[in-house]
Amino acid sequence: RKLLRRMAAQGFLGAMSPEEYGGAALDAVSYTLLLEALAAECMSTALIIHVHNSLALRAILKHGREALCEAVVPEMVSGKRIGAFALTEADAGSDPTRLLTTAVRQADEYVLNGAKTWVSNGGLAGVYVIIATTDPEAGARGLSAFAVPAEMPGLVVGGREKTLGLRAASITRLYLQDCRVPAENLLGAEGQGYKIALE
Repeated sequence: RKLLRRMAAQGFLGAMSPEEYGGAALDAVSYTLLLEALAAECMSTALIIHVHNSLALRAILKHGREALCEAVVPEMVSGKRIGAFALTEADAGSDPTRLLTTAVRQADEYVLNGAKTWVSNGGLAGVYVIIATTDPEAGARGLSAFAVPAEMPGLVVGGREKTLGLRAASITRLYLQDCRVPAENLLGAEGQGYKIALE
């Protein structure tokens, strides 16, 4: 966490964010060179930064509603909230047709239930991009993406996954037990979750 604070001060945690949110607004080539330089010294550090910027921050910036971006992105850029990404499940891997985590709309909320594994930045995160099914009959086209703050009741971080290397990377399990998320935290529209994940 001390290293992450230093990287935030150097602009690494806002590498892909527009300047209006305090970011560095790097182009893709410059961002890749940053990751390459970090990875030459510590692959775990490069992975943390990449998941935060590319899988979480970028998804929120591109598909989040304005109010969500205004609330969350500056905190991500400053390092107050590290971004995590949760797609994989124990019985499905990353196969979108077999994901079992559900998101059911109830009034102005979605209620998330399920379990994720191999959640990159799981133990560090202040906000999770979670892929869940809103239409179980539609397979990959029934998946939706949500930005879920870590403090939401019902979101529980599990144990760290065992890895060959990447010892400093925080890769965990994640459990969702009647986790209520505001409807405004839906990224894009229902059914766009797998498309967002592939981006």
